[in-house]
Amino acid sequence: MVSFSVITPSLNMVGLLQQCHASIMDQGVDVRHIVADPGSTDGTRAWLTGRADVQAILEKDSGMYDAINKGIEVADGDIVSYLNCDEQYLPGTLKRIAQLFEADPSIDIIFGDTILVDKKGGPIAFRKGYQPRWKYIGVSHLYVLSCTMFIRRRVFDDGLRFSSSLRDVGDADLVIRMLRAGYRAVHERRYFSSFMMTGANMSAGENAKREALKLYQSMPFWVRALRVPLNVCRLVEKALSGAYYQPAPMTYEIYAGPDLQQRQAFSFVKPSWRWPN
Repeated sequence: MVSFSVITPSLNMVGLLQQCHASIMDQGVDVRHIVADPGSTDGTRAWLTGRADVQAILEKDSGMYDAINKGIEVADGDIVSYLNCDEQYLPGTLKRIAQLFEADPSIDIIFGDTILVDKKGGPIAFRKGYQPRWKYIGVSHLYVLSCTMFIRRRVFDDGLRFSSSLRDVGDADLVIRMLRAGYRAVHERRYFSSFMMTGANMSAGENAKREALKLYQSMPFWVRALRVPLNVCRLVEKALSGAYYQPAPMTYEIYAGPDLQQRQAFSFVKPSWRWPN
């Protein structure tokens, strides 16, 4: 049986952390939730204390990616992933991931699709990924979201880690390094997670833009020189993959509000792929 280690970096988001945790623990697989918290003061530590279903790392860190690296060090699952407090797994996600990894031992990394939701869990947009290619990512952005990323532990056993010097684009940096190193990644056309737009998502800030520029500048010269044609190829591949299309109505179930005993059902009447401004 495939086992999972899911890492969550946490800081003063106890309500969302509880929802995130519930979405992990109802998957019906062998999973351990590792929560790295550097010093929350909102009741998170009291909630973590004594929980048998959470391994807590309660120590200072230098940021989100350093916290995730601390979780990787203690992760013992066959598959390692990370899920932020404002993200959740959809029903059946981990069972499907286990099936995919068991069916093809050559796969190192799996990505899928996600649903953007508002603070009440209601639908905003769908985001469908497509085959990850490091050159595409290097000249554009990480179009496969980290909340749909699952990695065999052997990749981390080989020594790869998130760059703790980055604050916002460490996931894109790691994916590029994994792909350039030859690890095999695939995309599954299935919704694996929800991603809450809280208004404070770090990937939208000015620092993220500065780090993204540095990441682009670190690409080989020939990749930067081919930026325009590479992006044209990327967008053609995206369209052909079906990333812009979603039949309606579309339904999903997540934890919303204080009720952690049962998921709530939501529906898209007119699904949109557009990322909100």
